[in-house]
Amino acid sequence: MISSLLNYTILILKKQKSTMISTILLFSAYFPAFLCQGSANNSTEISNVFLFKSHAVLMVFSWLLFAPIAILFARFQKDPLKRLLGEQLWFQVHRFSNTMTILCTFLAFICVLSATGGKWEGPKIGTNIDWGQVHSLSGIIATFLAFSQLISALFRCHPDSNSRIIFNVIHKIGGSLAWLFAVTATTIACTNFKLFANPSVAQILIFTFIALNLICIALMQILAVSKSEFQITCWIDQGSLFVIAFVILVAITFSIALLAWETGSEIKTILNYARE
Repeated sequence: MISSLLNYTILILKKQKSTMISTILLFSAYFPAFLCQGSANNSTEISNVFLFKSHAVLMVFSWLLFAPIAILFARFQKDPLKRLLGEQLWFQVHRFSNTMTILCTFLAFICVLSATGGKWEGPKIGTNIDWGQVHSLSGIIATFLAFSQLISALFRCHPDSNSRIIFNVIHKIGGSLAWLFAVTATTIACTNFKLFANPSVAQILIFTFIALNLICIALMQILAVSKSEFQITCWIDQGSLFVIAFVILVAITFSIALLAWETGSEIKTILNYARE
């Protein structure tokens, strides 16, 4: 039944030349159903575990891989001479990475919403605030800011418009805040949720990831400033390219590591946290 509905929907979207938003809505509608379909004969608890684990993995790929790539290319790779499919290379990479960020974030949000039955796990009036509630609040803020970025980008003004500088400032601030809130939520999960086979290693990884990002961004900024003294617009040098490659490698390694360390032995812990 679900497969038939999905095929029919895809056919309609192809005829209508669906936009990115339609694609996101399509995935959000069917992803949880397909995720749980393989466990239809198992208990609800097992299905919820898949949803929680998918939420974690999707968020890790979204904010520790795709989002940093989008930010780095927008900040350090703006060379008008480098083009891909009729657009500047940095913009194509920036747009694709942000699309994946928003898609993974939305799917992760749908997963955790389905697993908790739509119950709000964030701070509540008159109750003590714990790390789980701070995690939920940080995550929902990051999700809201991510979609605000999408909406603002769809209605952005022309590059030559006098109002473009206002859009650029708002876009940069919104993107930076979204990433900071998302990394905050991820850090809380790594340091306070016992959902990993080796919590100590998870903590080391997230702090290493943050430190390396700050160091790499600082180094690239120094290189960019030094280069601008001799040439206003220039392609990034080999040293900076190596730094970018290193950051991407670290992000991928961290993402895969989280997925590998999250084991079935943590099922009860995940479900108990969701019920609190």
